[in-house]
Amino acid sequence: MSGRPKGQRRQISNGTSENYEANSSPSVSNYNPIAMINKEINGEDCRQLLMKVDTMREILRLEKISLPEIVVVGDQSVGKSSILEAISGIELPRAQNICTRCPLELRMKSAPPDSSDYATIRYERQIIAVSKIDKHDKGIAEKLQGIGSGSLCLPLGCVAVLNRKQEEIDAGVSFEEMRRREAEFFRTNPAFTDVPQEYLGSQELIKKLVLIQQDRIRCTLPLVIEKVKEKIHTMREELKQIPSVILTETDTRIAFNEILRNYRRAVEQRVQGDYEIKSEKTGEKFNQHAREKWDDRIAYHLKMIGKCTSEEIQKILSKFTSERQKPQVLQSIEENYGGGLPNFPSSNIIQQLYQPYHKQLEKPCKNLVLWVEEYMTACLAYILKTVLPAEATYTLPLSRELNNITKDIIQHSKEKCMESVHQMLEMEEKVFTVNPYYLAIFKKLKPNES
Repeated sequence: MSGRPKGQRRQISNGTSENYEANSSPSVSNYNPIAMINKEINGEDCRQLLMKVDTMREILRLEKISLPEIVVVGDQSVGKSSILEAISGIELPRAQNICTRCPLELRMKSAPPDSSDYATIRYERQIIAVSKIDKHDKGIAEKLQGIGSGSLCLPLGCVAVLNRKQEEIDAGVSFEEMRRREAEFFRTNPAFTDVPQEYLGSQELIKKLVLIQQDRIRCTLPLVIEKVKEKIHTMREELKQIPSVILTETDTRIAFNEILRNYRRAVEQRVQGDYEIKSEKTGEKFNQHAREKWDDRIAYHLKMIGKCTSEEIQKILSKFTSERQKPQVLQSIEENYGGGLPNFPSSNIIQQLYQPYHKQLEKPCKNLVLWVEEYMTACLAYILKTVLPAEATYTLPLSRELNNITKDIIQHSKEKCMESVHQMLEMEEKVFTVNPYYLAIFKKLKPNES
């Protein structure tokens, strides 16, 4: 913002903006606060710091990264807007009552020599405050310096300024004239006779603000840079998740093959038990009916459902061979003895006694197949979702088609498994033995028979 603004641009917080001409009276044209500020900025490094912060502010305006700024607060009508005018040389839009109703942010920049001067006023949720020194009370000199009872010893110090009153504004008193009156006020008022110059006047305020700003920039800039680096890293990681542009049939084929490779690799890893260990699930008891606790650990889930099914089958068969069942078996053999070698009961008797238990085997065996079908359908759909690009336009239709194909394959496999289960159950209906002692005797007797 130049020290001699010909116009101002007012940018409202809702995103709209409007231009209006500033008062072109001598009250602005002869007062150059920018020159005062530039006088306090000694050295190229200070200018470079301000330029870097201004550049970062423009680039990071949509990011949640705080940059150094000066904020003051105060009650209504204590002269906040007047202080801003004194520092900037810009008459704020008092007629619209904006400066007394809206918090605002005022930025000051030097415009290039060949460009029009302008000021940017942005209204935000910030508070700028200042005190009116012409209405001072007793002991103001000590209070400004943080001395005595009732004073505040502020780390950044305190500067008293004299602003234009409303009647002076109405009379067209210039900023330059007001600065002259301010100097005369502090020089002739006995209350400020012993107050050091660094506590008095707008020029001292500007000097202090410049020094505070430079110190804050030097202290906070390294942290801001680190936050920017973290943000850049996060953005790059997010960009990696965005799929490549597909423009040709070849691009489509390459992308599709890559998805299939990633899908196959992900499924194979989980089938082989190569997956991330989840500490929160360690020690958790497997429950085949708790669908909400299923996850993509295929090897683990298939092992556990197989174990559960095996326990159910063993429980059924153990009833047939239990000691409690033994008297009933012997009684049935005795009552249905039809003649034959002693201690060699008819196989038909054993088969009939076994049939009620054999029929119970069908349910856990078929439930095993149905459970695997349901689990694998849900699990493979989840794995597919993890390998498909979330932002791609083709993700939803491709996911739908691949899931339909997967369901068809699983359905076909289920039907084959059901056939196999049916065949094994039929075979198990016949009485036979794999007892090694029986087979050894059978082989020993067979040669003698021949």
